[in-house]
Amino acid sequence: MLLSALHIFNKREVPVIINACADAAWLSYYRSLTCNRGVAEIVDFVGFLPPIGGEVVDLYSSLDVFVLPSLGLRRENFGLVALEAAACGIPVVTTTGAGVAPLISEGGCGIVVSSGDTIGLADAIQNLLGDTAARIEMGRRGRGLAERLSWDKVAEEYEHLYEEVLSSGGGRPG
Repeated sequence: MLLSALHIFNKREVPVIINACADAAWLSYYRSLTCNRGVAEIVDFVGFLPPIGGEVVDLYSSLDVFVLPSLGLRRENFGLVALEAAACGIPVVTTTGAGVAPLISEGGCGIVVSSGDTIGLADAIQNLLGDTAARIEMGRRGRGLAERLSWDKVAEEYEHLYEEVLSSGGGRPG
C-alpha cells in the first residue's frame, strides 16, 4: 500500500524520501518491490533496528511523518511502533487495519485512513508534509498520549484497580 502511495507521489512530482526498516530476511524482497514499482530512488532501507535503544529513537526523531499502512488486524495486531513514533513527537499516518488506529485518532496525534485506500494514504501524508503547524501540534499530542500510556501510568492504574477491588471485599473469599 505504501509503495503504491509512493508511486502516486512520483506522478504528482511530490519530493519524498522514505526511511524503511526491514530485517535481513525481508530486505532483498522489499528492495526488489521498490525497483519493480519504480520507487527505489526514494526509499532508503536502513535495515533492522533493535526495538530498544538510541538508534530507533534517532530514526523516529529524524522523520517528518511516521506511516503504518496496515491492511488488517491479522497482519498488525496493535502497531506499537506508531506509539513509539508518537512518543518521539512525530505525527502518525495509519490505517483502520492497525490496532493502534483508535488511539491515534482519539489522541489527535495523526491521521487514520481506510485500509486499502492508497490515494487517501498518499493525500494524508502529503497534507501533513505541507502543514508544519499540524505536524507540530500532532507531535505534541503524541507525546501526551505516550505519557498517558507509559508503563508507570498503566501500572499505577492497575494498582488503583486492585486496591479498589480489595477494599470493597471483592477480592476476599467468603
